[in-house]
Amino acid sequence: YESKNLVTYLLEYKYTDNMGEKRVPFRADHIKLAEKFVASNELVAAGAFVPNLDGALFIFKGATAEDVIASINRFVQEDPYCREGLTVTYSWKEWSVAIGRGTLDI
Repeated sequence: YESKNLVTYLLEYKYTDNMGEKRVPFRADHIKLAEKFVASNELVAAGAFVPNLDGALFIFKGATAEDVIASINRFVQEDPYCREGLTVTYSWKEWSVAIGRGTLDI
């Protein structure tokens, strides 16, 4: 599919308190999972909010909304931060890129 036709969604995590300490045993697997989704061109970019590590933002893209939502659901189910209770809540919404690098090939 052509990148100009991609659908983009934002996934936002809200983390538990003391995330800097609590994530240590799970961080390598969390990063490995994110890298897998980047390699499959489902995840464009991701990162924690600093300096407090109180949450994170993930940018997903795909051919259809259904594809992207399926990717997000797989990611959340496989993410050790979610499985181990470090992610208190999460939500996603479609994002219409109006200005900037619309294909998000960053």
